[in-house]
Amino acid sequence: MQALTPALLPVQASTSPAQQPPQDATAAASELAPGAGQTAAAPPAITRAPSARGTVAAPPQVALLLSRASEMLALGDLSAARLLYQRAATFGSAQAATALGRTYDPAYLATMKATGIQPDRAAAAAWYRKGVALGDPEAADRLISLGPVP
Repeated sequence: MQALTPALLPVQASTSPAQQPPQDATAAASELAPGAGQTAAAPPAITRAPSARGTVAAPPQVALLLSRASEMLALGDLSAARLLYQRAATFGSAQAATALGRTYDPAYLATMKATGIQPDRAAAAAWYRKGVALGDPEAADRLISLGPVP
């Protein structure tokens, strides 16, 4: 076993107190990670601004995530579809946020004839609102159709 010499030890950059992250920065960062302690009704923060068409210049994997989520939905694997849509939504995809809202919408679930899946109007509304914020006009229509959410 090799002894750690000063040359092999990790170097830490010196930062002034103003440059140091707040104590809760780690907790805040973990909240932004997809699936890290999030509930369905609390969409993650989006870090990119939407374009005029309601889409965002996102990494190329967003199209793949959307495609795969649609495939999972077609196969009836709602849980997998939700995870994939949520991941795409974290990249700022308005389409993914709206699609994720649909997976909680009672009306949409009834058209799918989904069994064993409980609709969640509050989660649907939260994701539709995120879709609206990202510029998806379909999300606004679906939010209106959903009606008031207690």
